[in-house]
Amino acid sequence: MQSPPTRKSAKKKVRADRHPATFPVTLGPKKGVVKDISATGIYFEIDQKQAVGSNIEFVLDLETPGGPIKVQCHGTVVRIEKKTGKVGIAATIEKSIFKNK
Repeated sequence: MQSPPTRKSAKKKVRADRHPATFPVTLGPKKGVVKDISATGIYFEIDQKQAVGSNIEFVLDLETPGGPIKVQCHGTVVRIEKKTGKVGIAATIEKSIFKNK
């Protein structure tokens, strides 16, 4: 059974268009799956607890026509959704650095 999302405020803040996506994300030693992304934020599911307001570092693994790219990101957790066996994390993307392989 899923619990309702935990939010900082009652107002939903969407600053940029979201795009459905499915690609790997790594947060510390855990791997998860991105569900949607925008220019300023991301939502992914992973088996790792986080707290709203915490700073996080995560890596996106992207496949491109030119080959794989890793994008190292820094952000802040803005919403948590508890799911069966996973945690849904919505976070800002405040900084990103493209890395080769």
